[in-house]
Amino acid sequence: MLEVVIDTNVLVSGIGWSGSPQMIIDAWKSDKIIVKATESIIEEYQIIASLFSKKYKNTEFESTLNDLLLKIYLCKPAKLTKSISRDPDDDKFIACALNTKSKIIISGDADLLDIPANNNFFVMKPRDFCDTYLSK
Repeated sequence: MLEVVIDTNVLVSGIGWSGSPQMIIDAWKSDKIIVKATESIIEEYQIIASLFSKKYKNTEFESTLNDLLLKIYLCKPAKLTKSISRDPDDDKFIACALNTKSKIIISGDADLLDIPANNNFFVMKPRDFCDTYLSK
């Protein structure tokens, strides 16, 4: 089964709105993909879900996230010797991807998307991921 790391922007978009991010969340819920995360990624998910739950009262960000966390595979981050992303806060997703089999990060974040593909990991936009892996 395909292992991925999901950036927080994809998670929030997938819980709150329709489109490719929602297809990714649905694939996660139905065990079509395995989502890997580190403790720091989960912490960021929880903080952002809490903020969005307060902002968008009609959407159950926190309860949906709690359900998804039951299906998450916790992994240890790889040790990075230097920052890879322009935004050092995004390095946690890279450190996680380096310890997964597929090495795919799904993100809409320009700082991650601008990182050149290499042999260790690559970043895909949600639409590209869906077209490549979920439309079959």
